[in-house]
Parts: sequence; structure tokens; C-alpha cells
Amino acid sequence: MEIGQLRQRLNQPVKLNFRDGEVVDAILLGIDPERDRDLTYEVRRIIRRGSPPARSTHEGGTNVAKIEELASWEPL
Repeated sequence: MEIGQLRQRLNQPVKLNFRDGEVVDAILLGIDPERDRDLTYEVRRIIRRGSPPARSTHEGGTNVAKIEELASWEPL
């Protein structure tokens, strides 16, 4: 997965696929690959819940996840 390409998608809609199976339609708000290795995103729609489901994930909410938890992404 190319983090540089994801970084170019700031403030744009993306589909995020996490390793736990969670899939969300989100707006990418920030990405920090150097220091904290995390990404910040606003959840527009939950396509599939992960296993176990993340309690903090809800539509309209802002989440922070470790980049390592992200399996793949695609632009929307």
C-alpha cells in the first residue's frame, strides 16, 4: 500500500479497508506516517463492521487508527 498516494487524498472521500474486516466510506482528514503512524478520518458510512466491532466507529464521527491497521484503500 502506497502511503504517499493516500496522503494526496486529504479532505477527499476514500474507502478504507481495515485488517479486522471493517470497511468505511470516509473523508481523510490527516495522515502522519512518520511520528505517530496514524490516520484521522470522518466516517461517512459504515459499509461493514469489523470483528470485533469497533465501538468508537459511528457515522458522522471522527476516528483515529494506526496505519498498520489499514489493509487497503481506494478513492471514491
